[in-house]
Amino acid sequence: MRTKFTTICASLMLLAGTSQAAVIMSNFNQGTEDWFGIEGHVEWQASGGNNGGFLRQTDTTSDEMLVFAPNMFRGNLGTFFGGRIGFDAINLNGQAPDWGAFGTITLFSSAGNASADLALAGQPTSQWTSYQIALEDALWDGAALNDVLNNITGISLMLEYHDGVTEIAGMDNFFIASNQNAVSLPGNLTLMSLGLAVLLCYRRQPD
Repeated sequence: MRTKFTTICASLMLLAGTSQAAVIMSNFNQGTEDWFGIEGHVEWQASGGNNGGFLRQTDTTSDEMLVFAPNMFRGNLGTFFGGRIGFDAINLNGQAPDWGAFGTITLFSSAGNASADLALAGQPTSQWTSYQIALEDALWDGAALNDVLNNITGISLMLEYHDGVTEIAGMDNFFIASNQNAVSLPGNLTLMSLGLAVLLCYRRQPD
């Protein structure tokens, strides 16, 4: 009985570890998570995000304001080729969303850079909206995406959405996932269930 129980627990822990490795995410529930910005003041908001905290950027110059991802989004991310990348955003002060480059993600690499615009015209709105795109060559401009992902040196996100120095943008739940279902609600619930099962394995020691 002990052998069977141990085997089940080991399998659950291996599955949980594999599932967690399928997505890298900043949900800003504990702070800025080392994100930083240019051409706009960045600050953390503890509540009001798309579930918890979020990152707020206020335009301060006539140049385009961007935010940059921290170190956990750098390095060899080649396993995410064919997966998805995305974020949530909101228009916080009602300025006209008339800057077409809003929502552009740029991946920087020693092999070159690749960019994609995730948002349609007229975005963001006054409601939290999710934007995501597949990590496939046909959808990105620039260097070969697989080569870029193999050595990411930085990731930027364009939050400039208005032709002026007056807009305030919110950003939340930035992620890169190895498949399109990795950040879905059922997927998150599965991870929670696996975590509880692993905890029970640690707490229960059968004879």
